[in-house]
Amino acid sequence: MPHLRPNPTLPSNLHPEQPSSELGRLSTTTHRLLYGWDGLCLVGFRCYVLGAMSSARVCPGCRRLSAASEVKCSHCGASLAASTSKKVLASGESAGPFTAHLAATRFLVGLCLLNFAMLVLMNGGIPFGLFGPHASADAIMGAGGIAGRLAFLQPWRLLSANFVHLHLLHLGFNMYALLSFGRAFEERFNGPKLVLVFAVTGICGFLMSSLLYGVGPTTAGASASLFGLIGVEVAYLVSRRDPLAKEVFFQYLFMAVALALVFPVNNYAHLGGFLSGLPFGYLLHRLPRSRVLDRASSWASVLFAAASVVSILLSLLTLLMVRRTLGS
Repeated sequence: MPHLRPNPTLPSNLHPEQPSSELGRLSTTTHRLLYGWDGLCLVGFRCYVLGAMSSARVCPGCRRLSAASEVKCSHCGASLAASTSKKVLASGESAGPFTAHLAATRFLVGLCLLNFAMLVLMNGGIPFGLFGPHASADAIMGAGGIAGRLAFLQPWRLLSANFVHLHLLHLGFNMYALLSFGRAFEERFNGPKLVLVFAVTGICGFLMSSLLYGVGPTTAGASASLFGLIGVEVAYLVSRRDPLAKEVFFQYLFMAVALALVFPVNNYAHLGGFLSGLPFGYLLHRLPRSRVLDRASSWASVLFAAASVVSILLSLLTLLMVRRTLGS
């Protein structure tokens, strides 16, 4: 989930009109939840939340949800082992970018892992997020994070922030969810559409966060995009008039509220990602499958994948230029 981390150069809370003593108590509580011994009892809860949110499998035949333990779809009896990418290759269609089995999911996870490795190098150590110190502001910003309204001056951060994680637990939670959601999305649709939706909904999520939070703490994380994938799922089921749509929506709503109450997450980024995912889900159901649309989404996914890498490099280059200027 995108975390909100107090920034030493910015107000340490989203509501600066609060008394300083209240800010101190809130800061202490947040630190204990994220990094102290109190976090131990919350780690298991958050793992349970992410596991429950991603425990269903998608039938490649009727595209309805079934339990993860089922071998055959409980609705149409089709095998749940088949994947979209395998079916595309078997049907004789030309293979394109991200059409190999789970190629898009692996790319997104791999880029998050590489970016975290870069953050560790800039930080001078691994930010564990429970017992040890967390990442420095320089490391987070160099990896592509967002602070206050910086995204309006450096708009590429709206994309790069989706691949930044503030500590090891933050990374682990989101990668666990991304592996589950990404697999389900690729099985239902395809890899290029996953990259496209991940990037666009992530941008929308952090744009909403920057607009509504204003001058606030440092934030980053993949869950704006993860909530975008949830929005696609909900809208797709509703547009198909799937009887499970209402159940799925309220399950995700409960999980989102639980996370918002227990953790200092970026709720506006979650909401922006979810809302921007809704039209994608509707269009994925309404628009007929065609080679033209598949080819267009394939090339769009390549552009967004390249833009993701470039956005991270631009963030790093900006930090290096600022350090060089201050050093001189």
